[in-house]
Amino acid sequence: MLAALFLAIIAAPGQTFTTLKRFGDLNYVSGQNPHAPLVQGEDGTLYGTTRNGAQNVQGTVFKLQPDGGGFTVLKWFTNDLEGASPLGGLVLLGDTLYGTTSSGGGSGVGTVFKVNTDG
Repeated sequence: MLAALFLAIIAAPGQTFTTLKRFGDLNYVSGQNPHAPLVQGEDGTLYGTTRNGAQNVQGTVFKLQPDGGGFTVLKWFTNDLEGASPLGGLVLLGDTLYGTTSSGGGSGVGTVFKVNTDG
């Protein structure tokens, strides 16, 4: 008796990889070093943070469309009193984003902030 082993190879659907945004353009005013996961609004808009930026920028909150278009900085962190270097993810409640910074604030050890989705 002959036994035969048949392997079925099922082709997976074609996978693609697309870069939606390159940070570091325009002298880093869009921010640099994104660190946390993105959060998606009901309309599909993606929101995120970067922990650094150019010169006086100590991080940003940004939004962009799922196709990479419409990139906008909603908030530049430019002074230690309001916080600096957001590292955690954002929480979206209605039209308001909530997040934390890892430094800055009155004692220099971070802040909790909120910003509207329209900046």
